[in-house]
Amino acid sequence: MLVRFWGVRGSSAVPGSLTERYGGNTSCISIDLTPSDTLIVDAGTGIRELGEAAKKERVDAAAHTYFILLSHLHWDHVQGIPLFAPFHDAKARIEFISDPELNWGRRVMKQFGGDHFPLCEDDLLATVVHREESPKAVLAPFLDDVERIRANHPGLCYGYRFRKGNKSLVYLTDNEVTGMSVPLTPREELVSFCKDVDFLIHDAQYTALDLPRKCGWGHSEVSDVCRLAADANVGKLFLFHHDPNRSDNDIDGIVASARDYLSGNRSSVSCSAAREGDSFDL
Repeated sequence: MLVRFWGVRGSSAVPGSLTERYGGNTSCISIDLTPSDTLIVDAGTGIRELGEAAKKERVDAAAHTYFILLSHLHWDHVQGIPLFAPFHDAKARIEFISDPELNWGRRVMKQFGGDHFPLCEDDLLATVVHREESPKAVLAPFLDDVERIRANHPGLCYGYRFRKGNKSLVYLTDNEVTGMSVPLTPREELVSFCKDVDFLIHDAQYTALDLPRKCGWGHSEVSDVCRLAADANVGKLFLFHHDPNRSDNDIDGIVASARDYLSGNRSSVSCSAAREGDSFDL
């Protein structure tokens, strides 16, 4: 299964010459479950790029289903919804995965209400379905296991662990490993959740210079993320949710310091910064 990065920034989209290499769109990744089924995790501005690519790749293609799974409802994770091209494709089926008590899919679709966007739901050609079941239940035909964990972030926010065969991936953005006075999920539980995964995509928005004035904001300092990855024996760490004020050169420096930290602590974890357009096989 191919995993692709469509948006890797946090808080705000930042187009421009200083963000060309890593990309300026907000959080969105996709996992190709089958040739006709795609799981989308988070729907920041990066989902627009995904939709445009789908239009080009699926010209005259058969019906396609897109499952949308959200980590939370903060604006940078849902603001791309109205610009997702498959909403205007009669052959597309879009299924929001949301437990009944969350109702996240119905809430984000309110962007199609005329107030925030010129189109309403009735104008859309795609079939839109709200699956009020757990992610594990909905994705059981494609994945061997799906787990979730409460992230350390203001409001309700989840991280997810996906497993297919002997390969596993954790997506844990908007998570503060340490720093919250009363963590929603203790560090040892985060380590257990990430234990031995092949790939960890994790929030790394802050550096030591950003703290302590941003403690409790729900984002991690890079060395804390590296320590988590090392303690969990992760195979590959992707630093994600880049601060909108970081230039590409700034991110290069953060990656270099993260690698120095890991090698200095004799960790075998491979590390790079998530880059819009990059992909890897799960």
